[in-house]
Amino acid sequence: SQTAEQAAPRQPSKAREAVEKVTKTPQAKKSTAFWLKLAGAVLAAATYPSYDINDYYAALRVCSGAGSVTTVAGIQQIGQKVKAYQRNPLTNDSELKSQLNSAVQKAKNSVSAHIANRASYLKNRITTFSSMDEFNAVYYSINDALVSYVNKYDNNSSTNSARSTLASAKTEAENYFCRIQ
Repeated sequence: SQTAEQAAPRQPSKAREAVEKVTKTPQAKKSTAFWLKLAGAVLAAATYPSYDINDYYAALRVCSGAGSVTTVAGIQQIGQKVKAYQRNPLTNDSELKSQLNSAVQKAKNSVSAHIANRASYLKNRITTFSSMDEFNAVYYSINDALVSYVNKYDNNSSTNSARSTLASAKTEAENYFCRIQ
Protein backbone atom coordinates (compact mmCIF):
# COMPACT_ATOMS: atom_id res chain seq x y z
CA SER A 1 0.00 0.00 0.00
CA GLN A 2 3.01 2.26 0.10
CA THR A 3 3.69 4.10 -3.02
CA ALA A 4 7.08 4.07 -4.60
CA GLU A 5 7.56 7.61 -3.53
CA GLN A 6 6.91 6.78 0.13
CA ALA A 7 9.06 3.63 0.17
CA ALA A 8 12.16 5.22 -1.25
CA PRO A 9 14.30 7.24 1.11
CA ARG A 10 13.63 10.91 0.82
CA GLN A 11 15.94 12.80 -1.40
CA PRO A 12 16.33 16.35 -0.12
CA SER A 13 15.20 18.87 -2.61
CA LYS A 14 17.14 22.02 -3.32
CA ALA A 15 14.48 24.02 -1.50
CA ARG A 16 14.72 21.80 1.57
CA GLU A 17 18.55 22.12 1.58
CA ALA A 18 18.27 25.91 1.40
CA VAL A 19 15.83 25.97 4.32
CA GLU A 20 18.10 23.74 6.40
CA LYS A 21 21.12 26.01 5.69
CA VAL A 22 19.23 29.11 6.82
CA THR A 23 17.51 27.54 9.80
CA LYS A 24 19.95 27.32 12.69
CA THR A 25 19.77 25.66 16.02
CA PRO A 26 19.52 27.90 19.10
CA GLN A 27 23.18 27.18 19.89
CA ALA A 28 24.26 28.29 16.43
CA LYS A 29 22.19 31.47 16.79
CA LYS A 30 23.86 32.29 20.13
CA SER A 31 27.29 31.70 18.68
CA THR A 32 26.62 33.95 15.69
CA ALA A 33 25.21 36.68 17.95
CA PHE A 34 28.28 36.48 20.21
CA TRP A 35 30.69 36.88 17.30
CA LEU A 36 28.69 39.74 15.82
CA LYS A 37 28.65 41.55 19.18
CA LEU A 38 32.38 40.98 19.61
CA ALA A 39 33.12 42.26 16.11
CA GLY A 40 30.92 45.32 16.77
CA ALA A 41 32.69 46.09 20.05
CA VAL A 42 36.12 45.80 18.42
CA LEU A 43 35.01 48.02 15.55
CA ALA A 44 33.53 50.58 17.93
CA ALA A 45 36.67 50.67 20.06
CA ALA A 46 38.89 51.03 17.01
CA THR A 47 36.89 53.85 15.45
CA TYR A 48 35.83 55.76 18.61
CA PRO A 49 37.66 59.09 18.68
CA SER A 50 39.87 58.78 21.69
CA TYR A 51 41.79 61.67 23.16
CA ASP A 52 45.31 62.08 24.24
CA ILE A 53 45.45 62.06 28.04
CA ASN A 54 47.85 65.00 27.77
CA ASP A 55 45.03 67.04 26.18
CA TYR A 56 42.83 66.20 29.14
CA TYR A 57 45.42 67.35 31.66
CA ALA A 58 46.23 70.45 29.61
CA ALA A 59 42.53 71.37 29.60
CA LEU A 60 42.41 70.91 33.38
CA ARG A 61 45.48 73.17 33.76
CA VAL A 62 43.77 75.88 31.67
CA CYS A 63 40.73 75.68 33.94
CA SER A 64 42.72 75.76 37.16
CA GLY A 65 44.90 78.62 35.90
CA ALA A 66 41.92 80.80 35.00
CA GLY A 67 41.67 82.05 38.57
CA SER A 68 45.15 83.58 38.46
CA VAL A 69 44.75 85.65 35.30
CA THR A 70 45.56 89.33 35.83
CA THR A 71 45.16 90.96 32.40
CA VAL A 72 42.53 91.38 29.70
CA ALA A 73 44.92 89.68 27.27
CA GLY A 74 45.05 86.74 29.69
CA ILE A 75 41.25 86.44 29.57
CA GLN A 76 41.41 86.32 25.79
CA GLN A 77 44.10 83.61 25.90
CA ILE A 78 41.99 81.54 28.29
CA GLY A 79 39.03 81.95 25.92
CA GLN A 80 41.07 80.70 22.95
CA LYS A 81 42.39 77.72 24.89
CA VAL A 82 38.93 76.84 26.17
CA LYS A 83 37.58 76.86 22.60
CA ALA A 84 40.39 74.52 21.54
CA TYR A 85 39.50 72.03 24.27
CA GLN A 86 35.71 72.22 23.95
CA ARG A 87 35.47 69.23 21.65
CA ASN A 88 34.53 65.60 21.85
CA PRO A 89 35.66 63.36 23.42
CA LEU A 90 37.10 65.75 26.02
CA THR A 91 33.68 67.26 26.70
CA ASN A 92 32.23 63.79 27.29
CA ASP A 93 33.69 64.23 30.78
CA SER A 94 30.98 66.30 32.47
CA GLU A 95 33.30 67.65 35.18
CA LEU A 96 35.83 68.89 32.62
CA LYS A 97 33.05 70.31 30.45
CA SER A 98 31.69 72.24 33.43
CA GLN A 99 35.13 73.61 34.28
CA LEU A 100 35.75 74.63 30.67
CA ASN A 101 32.37 76.39 30.53
CA SER A 102 33.19 78.46 33.63
CA ALA A 103 36.89 79.14 32.94
CA VAL A 104 36.43 82.42 31.05
CA GLN A 105 34.12 83.85 33.72
CA LYS A 106 36.59 82.74 36.38
CA ALA A 107 39.34 84.60 34.49
CA LYS A 108 37.17 87.74 34.20
CA ASN A 109 36.46 87.67 37.93
CA SER A 110 40.16 87.23 38.62
CA VAL A 111 41.13 90.23 36.50
CA SER A 112 38.48 92.56 37.93
CA ALA A 113 39.43 91.53 41.49
CA HIS A 114 43.12 92.07 40.66
CA ILE A 115 42.40 95.59 39.38
CA ALA A 116 40.38 96.37 42.53
CA ASN A 117 43.20 95.04 44.72
CA ARG A 118 45.77 97.15 42.87
CA ALA A 119 43.58 100.23 43.36
CA SER A 120 43.29 99.55 47.10
CA TYR A 121 47.02 98.93 47.38
CA LEU A 122 47.71 102.22 45.58
CA LYS A 123 45.40 104.14 47.91
CA ASN A 124 47.14 102.67 50.96
CA ARG A 125 50.61 103.56 49.62
CA ILE A 126 50.15 107.23 48.73
CA THR A 127 52.74 108.41 51.25
CA THR A 128 55.40 106.05 49.86
CA PHE A 129 55.59 107.88 46.54
CA SER A 130 58.23 110.55 46.22
CA SER A 131 56.21 112.70 43.82
CA MET A 132 52.84 113.12 42.20
CA ASP A 133 54.40 112.04 38.89
CA GLU A 134 55.50 108.74 40.41
CA PHE A 135 52.00 108.25 41.86
CA ASN A 136 50.39 109.13 38.52
CA ALA A 137 52.47 106.53 36.67
CA VAL A 138 51.03 103.77 38.85
CA TYR A 139 47.56 105.37 38.92
CA TYR A 140 47.34 105.53 35.10
CA SER A 141 48.61 101.97 34.75
CA ILE A 142 45.76 100.74 36.97
CA ASN A 143 43.23 103.08 35.35
CA ASP A 144 44.23 101.90 31.85
CA ALA A 145 43.73 98.27 32.91
CA LEU A 146 40.33 99.20 34.38
CA VAL A 147 39.23 101.05 31.24
CA SER A 148 40.42 98.20 29.03
CA TYR A 149 38.48 95.66 31.11
CA VAL A 150 35.29 97.75 31.21
CA ASN A 151 35.41 98.43 27.46
CA LYS A 152 35.71 94.73 26.74
CA TYR A 153 33.53 93.16 29.45
CA ASP A 154 31.41 95.91 31.10
CA ASN A 155 31.26 96.97 34.73
CA ASN A 156 30.80 94.71 37.71
CA SER A 157 30.99 95.27 41.46
CA SER A 158 34.79 94.88 41.49
CA THR A 159 35.33 97.38 38.69
CA ASN A 160 32.93 99.86 40.28
CA SER A 161 34.81 99.49 43.55
CA ALA A 162 38.14 99.96 41.76
CA ARG A 163 36.89 103.09 39.99
CA SER A 164 35.71 104.57 43.29
CA THR A 165 38.97 103.66 45.05
CA LEU A 166 41.07 105.15 42.25
CA ALA A 167 39.11 108.41 42.32
CA SER A 168 39.53 108.61 46.08
CA ALA A 169 43.24 107.78 45.86
CA LYS A 170 43.77 110.45 43.21
CA THR A 171 42.10 113.10 45.38
CA GLU A 172 44.06 112.03 48.48
CA ALA A 173 47.33 112.01 46.53
CA GLU A 174 46.72 115.50 45.15
CA ASN A 175 45.96 116.79 48.66
CA TYR A 176 49.00 114.98 50.12
CA PHE A 177 51.46 116.28 47.52
CA CYS A 178 50.04 119.83 47.75
CA ARG A 179 50.68 119.81 51.53
CA ILE A 180 54.27 118.55 51.33
CA GLN A 181 55.38 120.96 48.63
